[in-house]
Formats: sequence, structure tokens, C-alpha cells
Amino acid sequence: MSMLVPISGSMFFAYYVYKGFFWLVITNGSVMINDIMAFVFGKTFGRTQLIKLSPNKTWEGFVGGGVSTIIFAIYISGYISQF
Repeated sequence: MSMLVPISGSMFFAYYVYKGFFWLVITNGSVMINDIMAFVFGKTFGRTQLIKLSPNKTWEGFVGGGVSTIIFAIYISGYISQF
């Protein structure tokens, strides 16, 4: 059973990459854009600490990353849907 899960998971992943490239780009791209832009906005405008557990997280980074992710998803979905 422990061998079945990784093997079947990679087979399904390959199938869905081939059939649904659009969704793969949207989900993975959104996560990457959110992380990168939260860092950029946090370093550029960050003043207000988000939580005490992680002192480098700021509200400005959180909001900037979220807005950038929404803009990216709207733009890239419009662009990829042409194909």
C-alpha cells in the first residue's frame, strides 16, 4: 500500500498536467506570486507586525500578496483561456 500511493499519485499528476495545464499554471503560479509579492511588499512597506510568532510577517505584506495574487489570477486566466 505504501508503494501504491506515490506511484498512482504521480501517474494522476502526469495525466492532469497533460489534460489540465491551465489549472496547474493558475494554482502553482498563484502560490508563487503570493509568496514573492508578500515578501516584496513586506520589505518595502512593512511596518505593522502580523503575529508575534514570526516577527518578519507584516500586514502590508499580507495585503500586498493577496491583491497581487488576485490580479495575477485574473490576468493569467484571461491570457491562457485564449488558447
